[in-house]
Amino acid sequence: WIFREDPSNDLRKKLNKKRVLIWKLLPLHASIVLGAPPFLIIEILKVFPEAARKKDQRGSLPIHLAASRVEIDFDGERVVNCLKEVYYESTCIKDSSGHTPLELQYAAQERRKKILEYRNQEREAWLSPPEEEGFELEFDSKDSRDELMRR
Repeated sequence: WIFREDPSNDLRKKLNKKRVLIWKLLPLHASIVLGAPPFLIIEILKVFPEAARKKDQRGSLPIHLAASRVEIDFDGERVVNCLKEVYYESTCIKDSSGHTPLELQYAAQERRKKILEYRNQEREAWLSPPEEEGFELEFDSKDSRDELMRR
């Protein structure tokens, strides 16, 4: 496990424990959260397939982490499918918030759709000419207009 303890020892004293972990992850969890390339995640699964069955400090399996990152990680669906192959039963297990990987993946895909729609609207607004009357771009020549359009 990769972990971080409470550096101030305040929690340890309050809870009267020897150690208080702030978070703990296996390398598989960390590689998913940090957006590592799929080939690395596959290699970790080959070496330690049992990692797909381990929950992190917050009660999430690796498949929960991968499914919730689909909106920002375009290889996320591939990672989710690899994790399904290794531990198919995980697709029915809920995380600490009560969500299955499928629910998390669907929500992430919906967020990605909204992000892409917003980007397209912004791009269209930026590319369309201002709606002011009498506004026209003037070019010295056809060549300078073509040069600008190529950029």
